[in-house]
Amino acid sequence: MQNLMGKLARNPKFDLAFIALVLVAFVVGCGGGSSAPKKPIPAAYLGTWTGTDDTTIAIRNDNTGDYHAGSKKVDGAAVEVDEASNEIKFTMLGVDVGKYKIDKAPSGSSMTLNGMVFKKAGGAANTTTSSSTNDTKTTTGSTASSADIPSGGELDSLTGETMESFNTALKSDDFTDFHSQISEMWQNQITAEKLQETFAPLVKAKVDLTPKAGSKPTYSPAPALEDKSLVVNGSYPTAQGKTAQFKLTYIKEGSEWKLLGIRVNVV
Repeated sequence: MQNLMGKLARNPKFDLAFIALVLVAFVVGCGGGSSAPKKPIPAAYLGTWTGTDDTTIAIRNDNTGDYHAGSKKVDGAAVEVDEASNEIKFTMLGVDVGKYKIDKAPSGSSMTLNGMVFKKAGGAANTTTSSSTNDTKTTTGSTASSADIPSGGELDSLTGETMESFNTALKSDDFTDFHSQISEMWQNQITAEKLQETFAPLVKAKVDLTPKAGSKPTYSPAPALEDKSLVVNGSYPTAQGKTAQFKLTYIKEGSEWKLLGIRVNVV
């Protein structure tokens, strides 16, 4: 540490480079990234796909996805579908973590990648941190209709409870209780320890999502069903004078909406 501090004192350029590196790491950790426009994912590729060897990939319409192949499991990767070169790429911080050659583009609920047939599950995953699903679980959450979309105080209560629970997990650096409250589908795919690891950058940055007293969230666009999942985009002022932006995805389990994924940014 003394050697590092000595270099910083003697070399202003090194000092600036070090600060820039820290800032980049914080932006990436909080869900930020390059300002370059992302190529939209063709709708036919969206969803959760399972190969004949049980490899599972999830591709979402926000250019993120999950890649589970054998012991290799990556959630929240960046996804690019390049139909010009017939490739699907999964990357984390610019590093390739999975790549597929598109042998046959999606037709209905089937596509062929790297010579292997992939079948699409009943619903697409549309969240940052949710994992792959199977047909049984998807069926469990497939009973939702537009009439079930909460509104008014019911919606505020749903999102408020989620954000409060998530904020408590961040402050305590303990996701045990938060994990117990998410959907059974997500619980089966991720542990409390994995959640803690995923959101470690927010914990380290001491992000506080406590809302400003008397404030209410605003929702834009309006909550909507996407492949039987309820997607809620919104924001609210925090007690620290910042704005918390969130994207919450829920799935209907029984008569209740349960969290399937969460994305948070503070600006």
